[in-house]
Amino acid sequence: MRWVKAAGLAALFFVWGSQAFRISMPFYARMIPAEPRLARAGLFDFNVGIMGSTAHSDAKIYAYADFDPPLTRLHQCQVFNGDASIGYNFSKHFFMSATLPFYRVKGAWADDRQYERRGLGNLSLLAGAAFNEHRYPACDYVDCTVGTGIVLPTADSPGGAAGLPLMGALAAGIFDWLSAGIEADAILFFSPMASRQYNVHWFLKADHIMRGFSVVGGYSYSNQNTGFFPWCSELGPAWSMHTMHWTFTYDLAETNHPWLPYVQLAYDRVLSGKNVLKNSMVGLYVGCLF
Repeated sequence: MRWVKAAGLAALFFVWGSQAFRISMPFYARMIPAEPRLARAGLFDFNVGIMGSTAHSDAKIYAYADFDPPLTRLHQCQVFNGDASIGYNFSKHFFMSATLPFYRVKGAWADDRQYERRGLGNLSLLAGAAFNEHRYPACDYVDCTVGTGIVLPTADSPGGAAGLPLMGALAAGIFDWLSAGIEADAILFFSPMASRQYNVHWFLKADHIMRGFSVVGGYSYSNQNTGFFPWCSELGPAWSMHTMHWTFTYDLAETNHPWLPYVQLAYDRVLSGKNVLKNSMVGLYVGCLF
């Protein structure tokens, strides 16, 4: 069935959605969550990207690992991951999206035996409502998005458990270029993990400050009452993570060419945490919205 898996990975590079629902993992920095979705009938968007870890030394990677009892550790751990998703608004306010992550973990054991695992992560199917208001005198707009759905495991999913996702996002804009917002989500995993994950994200965005150039800075806090590392046979202890996010985006779309893509450079840095690996991530996303 290798050709089926290869075809699935190839298909990822043709889809995405700005409402990508991203599950946090304790062995690399959380990827930046989505902003509130636009409320516009017929809106279609897609995006794909890949990230790679920036630190490979054991001392840096395991700086925040405090396992009791100690789990088997992988030396010189490197992580590559990304996601692909597609989204569509069936009416002005109601949308659906699907997100499928992919990953590769590579390293070596203490006796220099090599370890590598790659595959697809949990498939997230989300349905929700988006609202945009422009009637407030104190700000340019207020955007709000709420959603729920289901998280389905694939054959390669870390942890291998289905779950129920819940999310909400709120943002407000001023000065025609500056916006601030918050996103919060939770995932209630069923057996065999039977755990709960919570994420909260605050962000500040300078939108189209120079032609199509935008910058987003943000901070996330994540925690889960059990953790999973692909190279360990048992579930790990509860974990938490503090992550800083930066994205630098250039949007090529114009009024006469709304289908032109945007290109985004992303950097997610682990600031601190407990029972997590300090694998900060940097990568590139490409997508479009029309």
